[in-house]
Amino acid sequence: FKFQLVEPLSCTGKENDADCFVKSVCVNLNLRKSQLQVKTFLL
Repeated sequence: FKFQLVEPLSCTGKENDADCFVKSVCVNLNLRKSQLQVKTFLL
């Protein structure tokens, strides 16, 4: 299972997206590799 972060992810409040949660976890795991992308995601 490979994960590529193409664009900053956006979890919308109108739906509990499990897939978005999994992706966010992957982003957090890649924190060291891409601080900027993770920072953009958190904004």
